Amino acid sequence: MPRLLPDLLFPSADFSIAELHAARLDGELTAVDAGFAPLDCPSTVELRLRALAPLLPESAIVERQSALWAYGFRPYPPLRHQACVHAGVGRRVPGSVRLQVREVVLAEDDIVTRYGVPVTSLLRTAVDLARSLPRVDDVERGRLREILVASHVTLPEATAMLDRCRSMPNKRRAMVRLTEALAD
Repeated sequence: MPRLLPDLLFPSADFSIAELHAARLDGELTAVDAGFAPLDCPSTVELRLRALAPLLPESAIVERQSALWAYGFRPYPPLRHQACVHAGVGRRVPGSVRLQVREVVLAEDDIVTRYGVPVTSLLRTAVDLARSLPRVDDVERGRLREILVASHVTLPEATAMLDRCRSMPNKRRAMVRLTEALAD
C-alpha cells in the first residue's frame, strides 16, 4: 500500500507545528530533529541529513556530534548542531541558537557528500571527537572504536591523517584516544 505522507515533514502551510506534534503524540509520527517522519519510515543516514539540511548555510559541512548523529552512531541529535566551513573562505557564516559554525582547515578527503549534504568523513569525525571531547569514558571510547571499524581505518592510517595536519590542536590527545579505542 502506498504511503500517503512524504517520508519527512516540516511545519508548513499544510501542517502546523501543533498538528505535527499532535500526530507524534498519537504515535503516527516520530521526530527526526526539527522534522517528522511516519513511524514506518526507517531512520537512515539520508533521512537524518535531509532533516538537517534546512538548518545549514550554503557552504557548511556537518561535523562532530551532528555527523555522529547523521551517521547513526548517536541515537538523538545534539541540542545545538555542529557544522564547519573551510577556513579563509572570505565571508563569515553566522551561527544560531540551533547551529554552531566554526572555520576549519580540511583536506579534500576529509569531506564526503551524502545525499547532497557535505559531511566530514568517518575518519575525520573520529579524529575531531578524539581531539575535542573533554574526557573519554567507556561509552565514548566504544563509539570511537565503532566509527573507526565502520570506516575500515587502521591505526597507521589514522596516524598518517594526524601527521598530515601540521597545526591541528590536541593531536597528541587524539592519538592516545584513537590508540586506546582500537586496542580494545
